[in-house]
Parts: sequence; structure tokens; C-alpha cells
Amino acid sequence: FEIFLNNFYSKRISFSNRNIVLKENYPSQDTFNEPSQSYINRIKKLNENKNILEKKKYRLRTNEDGYIIGEQNLSNNSKSIDAIFYGGSTTECKYVEESKRFPYLSQKMVNDSLNTNLIFLNAGVSGKTSMQSSFDFLAKGISKKPKIVFLMHNINDLALLIKTGNYWDAPLQRRIVVDENTIEHDIQKILPNSYDFFKRVINILTNESNDEWKNFRNRNYFSDQLITANFRNSINNFIDISNNYNIKLVLMTQFNRLDFTDKLIYNNNKYSDRGIDMDRLINLYKIFNDEIRKASDDHNIDLIDLDVLVSPKRQYIYDEVHLNTAGSIFVSNFCR
Repeated sequence: FEIFLNNFYSKRISFSNRNIVLKENYPSQDTFNEPSQSYINRIKKLNENKNILEKKKYRLRTNEDGYIIGEQNLSNNSKSIDAIFYGGSTTECKYVEESKRFPYLSQKMVNDSLNTNLIFLNAGVSGKTSMQSSFDFLAKGISKKPKIVFLMHNINDLALLIKTGNYWDAPLQRRIVVDENTIEHDIQKILPNSYDFFKRVINILTNESNDEWKNFRNRNYFSDQLITANFRNSINNFIDISNNYNIKLVLMTQFNRLDFTDKLIYNNNKYSDRGIDMDRLINLYKIFNDEIRKASDDHNIDLIDLDVLVSPKRQYIYDEVHLNTAGSIFVSNFCR
């Protein structure tokens, strides 16, 4: 009956049709993520067959607000937070042991050395851009009254901007505004997991691709100047929000192996599959990190230059931009 009524009423209730997406991990979850064998095989190929990423189940827990926590959760029922780390999968650290993810480990190091109970939260989410971090910050971060926020973005912004030129024209999983009318079938509203499961089975049987970028390939006609300007504007948005609410901001450049001299990455990268020219991506990636440095200078903001500090890169970064457990431990020393 509800499905029947939706045909008559759904379009009249405007507030339920279009929504700003809060890019977050599900609140109050306790799950395990294990890299697939194909993923592990690719990582070995990028590291001369060395076992730099262990194939096992990595626990990921979140608090009631969707922030990633570690072994000891100090955040629930707390009226204020000491620090929040914003970023994408490089901050999320999905394939790092939960006690060794650098936002949590930094908290533990500080608390152990000062004998205190400071609370650091991890707002990193795979695929998240700096624009989505600004929405996250406004929607739920500011109310936590953090004393410090850390911001590290680069590759997700670049991967989107190089294909679309802006933050609003994006694949469904990365959009800022989602229209409920994009739901493919009414059954998806009632049984979303079952719908997704059977759709994946059908795609496998029919050799259909689940590629989120399939409608955005070969769209590389946006200028480097436009792409860089949009990234700069997005970073400045986050800076302005922090200033307006008197919250100390620390900027971080993003560690990476995106370099012409790293032939394992250069010759076996995943971005060429999206129709992105690797030479252009490497140059823009360096420009984006330079924009972070310039923003730090222009606005007198503290900077942790992880692009420079994380070395040797192959020891700590298992693919283009993701830390292994050893790398996360290394980075935590600069964030405490």
C-alpha cells in the first residue's frame, strides 16, 4: 500500500525527494574488512612480490556518530572532542589494524605520555572529497566543539575533478546531492541489501560492469587551471569554516608513491583504466600538495608535510596512496 501511495504522494513531499549526502561510515557498526585476493595480488605486483599488506580481517568500529574509533572508545557521552581527522581512505586506513590507525594511535600516544584522556576521532571515508569533509564538519563536527581539526585531501578530489571539473557532477556514490528518484526500483527502498546482492549476481551472470566511472570515462577536457582552482576553493571553504568557529586547523599534504621514478606504480597504476593520463595525474597531484602548502603559508596555518616526511615510501605505502600498518604507526608520530 505504501509503494502504491508513493506513486501519488512522493513528488509532493519535496523535502523527502532530494538530500545532501553525509559521507560517513555507518554509525555504531562493528565489522571486519578483508582485502580480496585480486587486491592482494595487485599490491604484490606493486611491491616486487613482497608481502607489504597482510591478507586478513581488519576490524572497523564506529561510535554513534559514525566516527571511526579504536580499541578504547572514549567518545560516547562526551560533550566535547579534542581532535577530528578529516580525509578519505588515506585517513580511514581500512586495511590497518584498528589500534594502529594513525588518528587513534596519535590519541593513545598523547594520553599515555601525558596520563590524560584526550579524544581524537577519525572522520575518514573512502572516496570522500574535501568538499564532503566541509559538509561533514558543518553537519556534525562543529557541534562536538573540537579543539583541533586535521585535514588531508588530494587524490579523491583530483580523481573527481579531472573527470568532471567540479564537485557536483559525480557518480552516484560520490554525489553531494542525491535525488530519491534515482532509486532504480521500489523494492530497493524496502530491501536495499537484498536488491544490491541480487543485482551483483545478475551483473556477474550477464558480465555487466559495476564500474561507478563508466559514464565518466574519456572526459579529460577540463583545464588544469580550472581543476586546481576548484580544489583551492574547496580547501579555502574548510579553512573559513574553521576560522568562523575559532577551531584550530592543521593542514596535511598527502603521502604517496605517485612519482615518475616509481616504475612499479607508473606502469601498473589503476587510473589509466579510468581513461586518466598518468603523467597528467602525477603533475596535478604534486600541484594539489603545493596548494596545501600555499594555503598553510597564506593563512598562517600549521602544516604537517606528510608528502615529504613519509619515507622510504615503498616501506610504508602499499599502493599509490595508502599506508600499511607500519606506515600508519610512522605517521602517528607527527600527529600527536
